[in-house]
Amino acid sequence: MPLVNSSIPTDLRTLMQLGHSDPATAPEGDVGSTSHPQNGQAAQWVINVIPADGNNGQYFGQLVVNQTSVEGDNTSHYLTAGIYETNLAIDWPEYLQDPHVRRCLRPFNGYDNDRVYLYLTDAIATLNSYAEAEHCGDLFYAYHNCLVRLDDALNAVAARGRIGPVSNANEVQPLVESQIRNLLPVALRALPLTQNAFLAEYQRLCAQTVLRDQHGYHEFGMQLLNARPAGNITYLTGAARDGNHVRPRYVQLTPGGTAIGVHPSSTLII
Repeated sequence: MPLVNSSIPTDLRTLMQLGHSDPATAPEGDVGSTSHPQNGQAAQWVINVIPADGNNGQYFGQLVVNQTSVEGDNTSHYLTAGIYETNLAIDWPEYLQDPHVRRCLRPFNGYDNDRVYLYLTDAIATLNSYAEAEHCGDLFYAYHNCLVRLDDALNAVAARGRIGPVSNANEVQPLVESQIRNLLPVALRALPLTQNAFLAEYQRLCAQTVLRDQHGYHEFGMQLLNARPAGNITYLTGAARDGNHVRPRYVQLTPGGTAIGVHPSSTLII
């Protein structure tokens, strides 16, 4: 399947499984996941050297495109509204000294008195879906500004038919390649004109989407609630696991310092 342009709603258990983690034990609380493209391919082409009619010592080049680029496929999921059991805990003595929820999160195993339950409102879940859609948009931007640009240049030069003539067969490839490069965006002209080089550049551009997370644009705030919010809890193993000694800690996600819908792909995927 091709790149997805929207994210699928899901629960925390599924998000953990998508990350190849065990929902029963993994101390994770990711609220979204968008994978990088798999099975992408850059175009394949050949440059044929054709002697001029009459064998007069001149040569033409002709570009033949054997395969256009393929964007690859990926998946994208976001956590929907609700209350979710986690395998996280709050280090309560630490929290009393430094009431910052995120800094006080620990794996539940070892701090097994204060289990964290994540709470997403409808508004936050919607914002969360927009965050994963931004990652999807970044991947599309990378595809259209790398592999598609290569396809367009190759097809335009191929449509020109015979190119030349030149007096030496060794001059054919540089001549044709110069015409391809002239049709590429400036940012791509320094790349070697090979399938592997353009595929690597596509993958590099796709990887730049992580900057949204590294810069905190998708980092939600966390607010400790004084009481359990209304609604049913979704348990990671399908049933409640906490004994009487466990104090549930309900943590509501807030917009925090998120900057969703602020930074277009063109400012990051470069």
